[in-house]
Amino acid sequence: MQIIDGRKLDGIQYLRALAAFMVVVHHTLEMAMGAVSEVAPHWLILVGAAGVDIFFVISGFIMMYTSFKSINSPTPLSFLKHRIIRIYPLYLLCLVVMLTVMAMGFLANHTPDVANIISSIFLFPDQDRIIFVAWTLEYEIYFYLVFSITLLLKKPLASVLATGIILIFAFMLSVSLDGNDMGWFFENPVLFEFVLGMVLAYLYLKCGLNGFHYAIMLAAFAVIIASPFFVVFSSTIGLNGWDRFLWWGLPSFFICGGMLRGVVNARPLHKILMLLGDSSYSLYLTHIFWMAFYGLLFKVTDIGSYNQVPFVIAILFACYITSFFSYQLFEKPVLKRVRKWI
Repeated sequence: MQIIDGRKLDGIQYLRALAAFMVVVHHTLEMAMGAVSEVAPHWLILVGAAGVDIFFVISGFIMMYTSFKSINSPTPLSFLKHRIIRIYPLYLLCLVVMLTVMAMGFLANHTPDVANIISSIFLFPDQDRIIFVAWTLEYEIYFYLVFSITLLLKKPLASVLATGIILIFAFMLSVSLDGNDMGWFFENPVLFEFVLGMVLAYLYLKCGLNGFHYAIMLAAFAVIIASPFFVVFSSTIGLNGWDRFLWWGLPSFFICGGMLRGVVNARPLHKILMLLGDSSYSLYLTHIFWMAFYGLLFKVTDIGSYNQVPFVIAILFACYITSFFSYQLFEKPVLKRVRKWI
């Protein structure tokens, strides 16, 4: 298979598809841990959580690239408007559906109060969030706010440096907030993974970087896969603190850089991967309902006594079918319509 022009950034779309796949498999295998027989070793389940770190680097890259690829950078307000339009419609729909499911009593272990609902709507930092994957969106919103301020500087390098300085200052300030939601939020090193993406975009736009060699990208993947054997982890949820940044964040930088070299010129495969990349946000948000359903099955049936491989495959298939319809019937047309209105 030939390689075509990497400056189309289709490789980043491929990577979005992979990152979403990693996260969904991670959550599905975590749910399957409730069974008697083990579906996958804990180290393999853990590694899937690194898909989030790849997403964060991609997000930083895309924000920087789209803002400075032309002579005129967007204003802070126009940037925030476009990013909020991108995130909120599908998120709010999923939030309403989840609240409805909770009101019907299917998730009796979680009864949100008014404050919880308000923080979920505005994506304020909250460790008791209604949609459990929304913790990443909370960081996205925070980073959007910080990055939008730096757009006033009008220069890409100044934007990178200013963003890094603001995040470092907030990180240092978080020491005094330790012990509450805000302290936990600001001191999380995953914030600097966005900056890694910005640095990559700057190198790509201004320094002529045409991507890292594939050998470097494969080595970075190897580091992520090997991380559970070198870092002590107490659960399969994910690595914590600087361990996460060093073992998953930095490798994600080189993985994203590797995907800038080009993409495979195989038409059917290309179209499939592009669709999976386009619908990755839908997959990320809507798969939580199948996780809730899978968990409910463990409570009301005896599926835990059976081999979980067929169930895992079925749940993954359902997640992808749902995400496809979510993207085609809601996310894509709504985005198109809202962008015309605003």
